[in-house]
Amino acid sequence: MKFTSAFVSILLLVSIITAQRSTPTLIDEFGNVPCEDWVGRLDLFLARLYNQPNSTGVIVLYEGKYWSYDKEALVWPIFGEVHLRANLIRSHFDHRGMQGNKRVLFLTGGFRDEHHVELWLVPLGAALPKPKPTREATSYRRGNATTIYPSCP
Repeated sequence: MKFTSAFVSILLLVSIITAQRSTPTLIDEFGNVPCEDWVGRLDLFLARLYNQPNSTGVIVLYEGKYWSYDKEALVWPIFGEVHLRANLIRSHFDHRGMQGNKRVLFLTGGFRDEHHVELWLVPLGAALPKPKPTREATSYRRGNATTIYPSCP
């Protein structure tokens, strides 16, 4: 009888510990920040991902207004800019030696009032984080999406 209760107690403890580790962790989130801040946040995210080799990085990108330095105002995005942001992040990771980004997934989160990025660490076996858009749709400016942060390293 004592053996059975001890075994059940150990099983319960293991399942609690496993459940705690199986939850995605939001590492950082940000909106309209300067290029240098963006790069620093991505580097810290990469360091956390590197230190947790059994986790996957998930980056959720939301479309919305963002600060235009040349117009000195919040502007609506041009259709396709969310993909440019994802490509900029991929390029930055490649530059930092993480070619292929096999441990990083990109999710388009939908729309928010302003552009937003979430950086998640997801343990092995855990469900992906659910995007939380705050708008059903967004407006777009005319034009072709060509560059985000043209001088960003």
